[in-house]
Amino acid sequence: MLRLLLLAAMLAAFAPAGIISATPRDLAKLEHVNEMLESIHARDAIPHSVIEQAEGVVLITNVVKAGFVASSRQGVGTLSVRLVDGSWSNPLFVQLENIPVDVVAGPQEAAVVLIFRTERSALSIIDGPVVVGFDVSSAPGLVADAGDVDNKLSFSRAEVGVYLRVREKWSGLDLEGAVLRLLSDRNRSIYDDDSARRIFADRAGEPPPEAQALRATFGRHWP
Repeated sequence: MLRLLLLAAMLAAFAPAGIISATPRDLAKLEHVNEMLESIHARDAIPHSVIEQAEGVVLITNVVKAGFVASSRQGVGTLSVRLVDGSWSNPLFVQLENIPVDVVAGPQEAAVVLIFRTERSALSIIDGPVVVGFDVSSAPGLVADAGDVDNKLSFSRAEVGVYLRVREKWSGLDLEGAVLRLLSDRNRSIYDDDSARRIFADRAGEPPPEAQALRATFGRHWP
């Protein structure tokens, strides 16, 4: 028995970092996020002027009811940040909580995108959960056909622009009071590390192909 335990420990020590512990659920989530990013590009859902300003992007692929709380919604997705050289980081798993209940009025699937327009706001989650509208200023995101002057003014002053997709229709979303937090366990399962700084800087475990593919999609469509 002792020999078996020692052998298992040796195998674990020499196993490739990150990939070996990634769960099918986490890999599937990365694929769904990548599909969502491709869809945003294909449909020109977010104006190029907004994309050019992006210092960080949160993509929440599916908003669902938060347990038994009928007045709240939540969703899991990823955060990617723009690095000093202009490229995009490895994705981190995040959870968005306290999404307004009227975001999903029925059984249809909804998705949420947060565009961080400053480096400070994009990296603020490293220090702990972020309350949208309190820790970072926010406004409904601008869509291609938006003509609302007041919304344009509030967006120009906000650190974060928020978008909602329901049945392939995109609109801006008031997300004040929602909470964004890192999912350390799920990040550890992908990178064998839960340090956001090390993951962003490529100093954690080797990312799985699904994470590399998402990073490559950002590089192609959001240079």
